[in-house]
Amino acid sequence: MKRRGVVDRAIGETRIAVYEGKALVELYTDRWSQEGYPQIGDEYIGRIRDISKDLGAAFIDLGAPQDGFLRFTMAAKAPRFQHGQYIRLLVTGERQGGKSVIVKYLDMAEGETKPRRLSRPGLKARIIERFNGDIQFEEGVVNALDEACEREVAIPGGGSISIELTRAMWVIDIDRGSIASGFEASLKACEVIAKAVRLRGIGGLIAIDFPNLRQKGQRGRVFTALEMAFKADPQTAKIAPLSRFGVIEMSRAQGGQGLDNIMTNRSGALTMETRGLFAIRQLYAAGRQSGGAQLTLEVPSGVYDWLERDDIGWKAALEGRIGARFTLKRARAIAVTGDR
Repeated sequence: MKRRGVVDRAIGETRIAVYEGKALVELYTDRWSQEGYPQIGDEYIGRIRDISKDLGAAFIDLGAPQDGFLRFTMAAKAPRFQHGQYIRLLVTGERQGGKSVIVKYLDMAEGETKPRRLSRPGLKARIIERFNGDIQFEEGVVNALDEACEREVAIPGGGSISIELTRAMWVIDIDRGSIASGFEASLKACEVIAKAVRLRGIGGLIAIDFPNLRQKGQRGRVFTALEMAFKADPQTAKIAPLSRFGVIEMSRAQGGQGLDNIMTNRSGALTMETRGLFAIRQLYAAGRQSGGAQLTLEVPSGVYDWLERDDIGWKAALEGRIGARFTLKRARAIAVTGDR
């Protein structure tokens, strides 16, 4: 199957959409604001800050906003760690909602005096590795990200699924809507769930609440349908049979921060950064379309404050692309106006 990635190097973030054939299967974003944060594939020199024998782990100062969390063993030939030691590490996992990232020990780093990042593969390189090089890239526009994290996703023929993140897990609920039966809705929902989970990069523990299925045969068919729906997913998914209450618990390997963790807050609402980057895209598009027009970007108060702080240097970047011909204004909604 032909696989391609569309790369959109926007102001504030790089977006990549992955297609298999004509189907959009995965979406990624690498934001300028996260440049200083550890990501999967990064190599670091770290200093052992604390050791917990009860946890069998060490906490590592990476010289970054997040510490590293290193599991170790007391086996005879395993390395022995000490407070203050410098070691070379590989970031292997991004802990969702936590303060630490998962790191793997590579070797000792004698003579080092400062924690720091050694290398970062970049988003494109990480995707190439994910698909073992079986992907071709092209430059383009990726707009699908803007609607990717909606809480409700429609089921063909009626009904919907809702996706919500709690402190402990992801919870997916199925509403059959106008579909004739809960069984039919459940079968259709399996494909929708698998597609949404992969597209958004959801990982960890997931609980799926299916409509009431009384017949044993129906329950078995729904379980099989969900297994089949995840067959094409490159990430490992482990699925347990339906419980007596009609809930399936499953886990999916975490390949990095999912879109929801990047684009939304704990309540599922878009963050000010997400809304601000959307507004910048609108302003850039208007600037491309309207020659030398003087542009005004109207945004709600919270977005205005985020844009005015300009922590990521978006103003200078946009001036470099369309010139210094835009101003900001507080308003009720995002809009771009222009005067020649």
